Amino acid sequence: MKPTMYHDDIRQMIQEALRPARKDSTTKMPEGPSAGYVKDVADDHFVIEKDGQLFRQPYAVKNGKISLTGTRTRLVKAYVPASEGKVKAMDAAMAKTMKQRMGRDPK
Repeated sequence: MKPTMYHDDIRQMIQEALRPARKDSTTKMPEGPSAGYVKDVADDHFVIEKDGQLFRQPYAVKNGKISLTGTRTRLVKAYVPASEGKVKAMDAAMAKTMKQRMGRDPK
């Protein structure tokens, strides 16, 4: 049976892969400029914050190792107002999904 890799495991592997090479193996902090901080991990990409900017980077896991694939893309965070109707529709959809997954009413 193949062991499960959780997103937290992948996050740690990505963060380690992004660190610059260390001159002194006893140093806990990476040498040189920051490689960024992994903010979110999805099945096929992650988001890092570096120097106040967000970036999306595709990745793949093969034989327990991370490889960066594709092109890193800069992201922009935007705050947009939610209309009342859309919020109610999203709440209803989430409640329906929870009910289906849990097999009961989410109360």
